[in-house]
Amino acid sequence: MTYIFQTIIIYSLTYSIAVMGLSFVVGYAQIFVLSQAAIFGVGSFTYAVLAGRNITSDLLLIIPIAMVIGGTMSLVTGLPLLRLGGDYYIVASLAFQYVIVQGLVNWTSLSGGPPGL
Repeated sequence: MTYIFQTIIIYSLTYSIAVMGLSFVVGYAQIFVLSQAAIFGVGSFTYAVLAGRNITSDLLLIIPIAMVIGGTMSLVTGLPLLRLGGDYYIVASLAFQYVIVQGLVNWTSLSGGPPGL
């Protein structure tokens, strides 16, 4: 019974990080973005690669690394996309999400391909 409550708490805290990021972008910056899940996925994929390959399992070291990589991906794609406006920005952010998901799934040396991570 304790395992179920632990799992619910961990999932709740994990998804609250994604919701806070989306709340910041949509609520304060008033930019509707569809690539938020891809940025969240890059951070979690970074954790999975670092911990899964026994590089390090120290959570306090992996979290800042995942934040830096996710933030870098966000800056690299977000700054050029800000020149677009309205519907074009939404379509471009959706295309970025598709490219990131397909890149992570099909990068066989990093993820092991579709049956991997």
